[in-house]
Amino acid sequence: MSDPIDSDDRLYDPPLVDCIYFDLQRRGCAVTFVPSDDASTAMTEFILIGEMSPDYTRIRTFWTRIEELLESQVKLDRIIHAGGGDYTIHFTNGSTVELSAVADAGRSAEISDRLKQIADAAQIAFLDRTYTKLTPRSA
Repeated sequence: MSDPIDSDDRLYDPPLVDCIYFDLQRRGCAVTFVPSDDASTAMTEFILIGEMSPDYTRIRTFWTRIEELLESQVKLDRIIHAGGGDYTIHFTNGSTVELSAVADAGRSAEISDRLKQIADAAQIAFLDRTYTKLTPRSA
């Protein structure tokens, strides 16, 4: 990555989306993400965010914006981290495009920003779920 999208490379600090797709059978958003060090020591974490969750609505809003920025007539299927600052974007018709191939730098930067927001939301949901399990309920 010779020219960073943002001057401080904050878009590439964890949490980062590793893979995201909407699981129709489980009725939720499946996100594998690289967590920040203070959230988990694991290389990646996974969370399924159910469609009734406010986090689902938030992530769906970012996903829809990515679709708009890609200006494709075909719906997104999934987005997979391709290394560095690049992502492979998969469409429902089986076609793919690399984020680095999106010609307009402004759109590429905004897509990266939306992916960062998705990762942030996924990590918050993950932490909320994790700490809820660890915290004993008072009677």
